[in-house]
Amino acid sequence: MFRLPSLPSLPSLPSRLRPTLLSHPPIRHAVRRSSEWAKAKAAVDEQVEAWKRKHGDRRTLLVVYHSRTGGAAQMAAEAVRGALEGLERTEEVPDLQACWQTTEFRAPAAFAGPASASTGPNPDSGNSSATRPDISATSKSGEISGPAGSDPSSSSSSASSGASSSSETDSAATESSETDEEGHVDIRVLPAPLAGPVDLLTASGYLFVCPENLAAMSGPMKDFFDRCFYPVLNRLNGRPYQALICAGSDGAGAARQLERIATGWRLKKVEETVIANVKAQSEERVYAIKDVSEEDKGKCREAGMRIAVGLSVGMF
Repeated sequence: MFRLPSLPSLPSLPSRLRPTLLSHPPIRHAVRRSSEWAKAKAAVDEQVEAWKRKHGDRRTLLVVYHSRTGGAAQMAAEAVRGALEGLERTEEVPDLQACWQTTEFRAPAAFAGPASASTGPNPDSGNSSATRPDISATSKSGEISGPAGSDPSSSSSSASSGASSSSETDSAATESSETDEEGHVDIRVLPAPLAGPVDLLTASGYLFVCPENLAAMSGPMKDFFDRCFYPVLNRLNGRPYQALICAGSDGAGAARQLERIATGWRLKKVEETVIANVKAQSEERVYAIKDVSEEDKGKCREAGMRIAVGLSVGMF
């Protein structure tokens, strides 16, 4: 069998060869990338600590979703509705379809999470220093409000009052963190392109919602896992998760892919993945706006309620 010769370690090389080796382009690039990764990881850790200093050990349910034609957005909204019902809360359920239809991938501020969070260390994509895009508030009617391009740092971190202005949600978040209640669970909802390692590390449980495309997760959802996998590896062990898949015919491929990633993170599956089959077999149906059946919506509400109540009573 042919074997490539192993590269000797730097200490074993003659001193006259070390500068030459370090100046070799692939090795120099690897050293620089390693430094970038360390800086990005330190930035994530700093943001996580800042979040904990402000909010303490509040239990949080993070909902990460992606939707192409509306089906997964419906499922995510129903899961949030079930979580709120299980927690006996009366907040307005965010209009996730309206958020999904905006090109800026906005999230409702009342459910948004750490507004200044980095997308996480990912030197491969050049996003190691990227910041979260604009996060605007959602009005009571579910319409997107707030100017595009506004400062994302002014958005609320975990307010649960459904307020429409960033200043109001900031004050609500501060007040709620000061008056932490026994069994209280915050709910944060983020489209997959906005979610990052900080959101995962500051959450206590997870709802992952996406459509199946060609027997796999949709691209933006897979990108979310790609960006976050290694930055949070071995740091989420034992936390609960629930997956929801909107499929055109099967859904097993996407469910299997998502569950393998969750297994790599050592997450605990609450229940079997909920798969909503919208029976999109023709080209027209594939590109049409999807409508999930009432039966599947009920399953999503039950899934959201189950994990939220479990977090509330400390079951996980």
